[in-house]
Amino acid sequence: MPALGFPREPLHALDHEVKFVFPGASLAVARTILQAACRRELPHAASLVETIYFDGRRLESLAEKLASDYRKTKIRLRWYDRSAAVWLEVKRRVGSRREKFRTRIGPTEDAGRESLDGRELSLSSLDSPALATLPRWLVGVGEAVPAGLAPAVHLAYRRERFVEPASGLRISLDSEIEVVRIADWAAGLPGIRRVEGGLRSPYLVEIKGASRDLPPALAALAALGGRRESFSKYSFCLLD
Repeated sequence: MPALGFPREPLHALDHEVKFVFPGASLAVARTILQAACRRELPHAASLVETIYFDGRRLESLAEKLASDYRKTKIRLRWYDRSAAVWLEVKRRVGSRREKFRTRIGPTEDAGRESLDGRELSLSSLDSPALATLPRWLVGVGEAVPAGLAPAVHLAYRRERFVEPASGLRISLDSEIEVVRIADWAAGLPGIRRVEGGLRSPYLVEIKGASRDLPPALAALAALGGRRESFSKYSFCLLD
């Protein structure tokens, strides 16, 4: 299959991506601290993020996470605020460092080309024929297709974006993590949740850049009971 010719965003350098996980009850306080110490990252300071994670039929990507593998790979679709534009992301982690390939794959202006639309994905089931086209999109942009790749879970969360001026670190505040749908094939596997509701979501403060530590301006967050950990929204939404 020839390359599809979609614009590729540059591959991020292997910078740090570190998450601090907090109990949900202190969310408002954390937001106040971030608003006081940081500036909003424009033009997308706040968004509803929807993501569909893909995995092999034995949930190999989930197993990498649970085994704390030094190298991990995630394949997902992402769109924002229930708008049309859909992004394909292939995210690789090497320890705390990351690299991410990201390209927009829909909607397209070519009526003869298969297309994805976030407005439709927000409402579609995970067995939608549109999602079965993902392997062809991966091949078209030169990415390998893992065996048995299929949509496993559709989740959503709120993201607020900041920049800490002194360090230049990008800071995100992720909250209200929820399951939208779990694929029937995944829900039938041992240990996978059967009920999609009822999650008690923590919130995450994630820093991206040259440092693994919270900058001094955000020292007040340390009093809120957070912990540094490799939190996965994917596993949080799938596992009982």
